[in-house]
Amino acid sequence: MSAIDKRPGIAEFACRGWLLTTMMAGAMLVLSACASSPTQDRAQQTRIELPLVHGWYEGQIADYVTTDMSSETMARANSANYAPRLANLLPANQPQPNPHSAIARIYKFLNYTQPSVLPSAPTMEGVSDPDDDAANYTPLWELMGVTWQAGHAPRELRSEDEVLKAQAAGELVIAPLNVIVNCPVVRVGEHFLPQTRLAAH
Repeated sequence: MSAIDKRPGIAEFACRGWLLTTMMAGAMLVLSACASSPTQDRAQQTRIELPLVHGWYEGQIADYVTTDMSSETMARANSANYAPRLANLLPANQPQPNPHSAIARIYKFLNYTQPSVLPSAPTMEGVSDPDDDAANYTPLWELMGVTWQAGHAPRELRSEDEVLKAQAAGELVIAPLNVIVNCPVVRVGEHFLPQTRLAAH
């Protein structure tokens, strides 16, 4: 498999019909449509760049892309597709995380600057001992707003367990924002999507 980009810091993914690259330093995801025939001119390929978003999962950086949101205002602000039917996935009453649901929580901090916290992630290539949470992974997330309470010093939280423990201690409150987002995870720590590798320098 030959790389379409020889610059350092590019992760390359080849699949049937598409080629995906992740720009590490620039935090950009590049999608390129592969030519339908190997003999076609590679200059005819189309490239699409998507911004990567950093999150935390179990103490590791988890990169994802935001493609669709059920809120028109948030979709516009995040350069995502407005997908109003995603709102049909909002639970009527879900006070606690539900591992059997098609959606999962993602914790967005409202009064403290830090990456959002993800409760699960897919098994990436090169992981010999998959995390138990991989079976619960879904790219569909319900946005949960996290607000630190007055009198408690905010700090960076890097896992759902840390978020829920801080909630139980009365340090913060968690409330649904009534928004569903489609945010596929493409990298966890130093591991990427299956069939992905770092391009040659």
